Amino acid sequence: CTSSRLLSDKMWRSPLLRYETEFRETLILDNEGLDIFNGACYVNDIEVGRPCSVNRISAGVVFEIKLYNVTDHKELNLWEYTTLFVPDCVFPHSSTGEALPEVSLPFSKFMKGFNELNITFAALINLHSYNLVLVNNRYLICKWDNTGLRDGDKNFCQLTFRDNNREAWFYGIFPKEHNKRNTYRWYSNVKSRISVSVDWMQTGNAPEDEICSKKSKSG
Repeated sequence: CTSSRLLSDKMWRSPLLRYETEFRETLILDNEGLDIFNGACYVNDIEVGRPCSVNRISAGVVFEIKLYNVTDHKELNLWEYTTLFVPDCVFPHSSTGEALPEVSLPFSKFMKGFNELNITFAALINLHSYNLVLVNNRYLICKWDNTGLRDGDKNFCQLTFRDNNREAWFYGIFPKEHNKRNTYRWYSNVKSRISVSVDWMQTGNAPEDEICSKKSKSG
């Protein structure tokens, strides 16, 4: 599945995670670089998964990764995609400066037959010192800091502040335009981001939909 996703099933080994990208990208596992060689994945020279591979294809590069123990990890990031490991869809509490990932679920959205969709992003902030960035594929949409909007359309790039100004929320309506796929990324600091993948050519549900929807209904 070439998209951002959330792994919410209780498991030890991950399923085979597959990502297609235009260029060879840096892999980041829990804020540490992940290297692939000799059929395995390594972080700081420690083997964390197998089989792992990276190969050229006509459209770019394909990564395939299978981690030994997802309970040891929180997230895997590429430039375009984010995979979060959240058993039972129970998210840990975010700290100031971090995104609120649960408000953006599902991270994979299949929108065949639609011309637009709504996506919500949010972060915990210090109102007097914060930076937020929203990107579509490789293009900047909005950039904010504690002085206000620094880049982007002022009519589209509007934040709403909640919980005594400790949370910044963005509600966006994104058009299909000419793209088959889009990836929208929300950065609340260098190390905290959420990536939402949109496929305009397919229908269906994200893998996490069933577990997370049950969790939401049960409170």
